Amino acid sequence: MLSTIIGMQPLKDQIRDMMIQIEYDKDTNDCPSWHGNMTLSGNPGTGKTTTARKLGVILHDIGVLQGREGKSVFVEVIPANVPSHHVNGRKFIHDKVEAAVNGILFLDEIYLYPAFVIKVLFEDLDKYD
Repeated sequence: MLSTIIGMQPLKDQIRDMMIQIEYDKDTNDCPSWHGNMTLSGNPGTGKTTTARKLGVILHDIGVLQGREGKSVFVEVIPANVPSHHVNGRKFIHDKVEAAVNGILFLDEIYLYPAFVIKVLFEDLDKYD
């Protein structure tokens, strides 16, 4: 799966290292759980969204992400879809975080989001840590 990603060698190396650690944890009966945040940065059209989707499939395939109904979960949020009103924006982000449980929440162009959205996002994510 990683071989289909063009370029991004440091990221592919990081994903391979993570997969090795997860497999080691499985082999040694340690809890093979992974949660964390990754930042994929680059110019438009460089494959960030595609790479995040592939990462979701990889993590699902090796049993780290359970997903829903046997499928990996990938929830993408783009700034244009986020309500600018505080109340509606809070509910929107909360719903996206809930939908992404056991999957990947991908926030495209996060620098364009209003500050309150980022605050709500971190509050919601803290509930699952």
